[in-house]
Amino acid sequence: MENMPKKNRENKSPISNKNDMAKVFEGNIRKTDEIPVVASATAIKYHSGPLPEASELEAYEHILPGAADRIFNLVEAQAKHRQEEEKSIVKTDNFISICGLMFGFLSFLLPLLLSVFLIVNGHGEYVKWF
Repeated sequence: MENMPKKNRENKSPISNKNDMAKVFEGNIRKTDEIPVVASATAIKYHSGPLPEASELEAYEHILPGAADRIFNLVEAQAKHRQEEEKSIVKTDNFISICGLMFGFLSFLLPLLLSVFLIVNGHGEYVKWF
């Protein structure tokens, strides 16, 4: 081939088009049971709190002027209500606790007073000391 002119060397290529290329590589390609890899990405945005994010608040204000002020008023009213409810719950819990203490004290005091009364009035046989 080296003795051939360049013109003839270029025309003697064994691959002249895509079909010929596929035939050449067909024997070299192995079929495998490999699973193709698929990549995906997920973005999760999480927000927790009584107020929306600043960008969302700005969007609300853009759509409806005064919306941000209304949202703030709503959040303030909700916070005030929650604080009043918590005060009420604390007061109720304190009352129940005091009632329990008083009931426990009376459960101790009344049998003691009844025993003393029976002993003083001469009915000691009804009071048994351990």
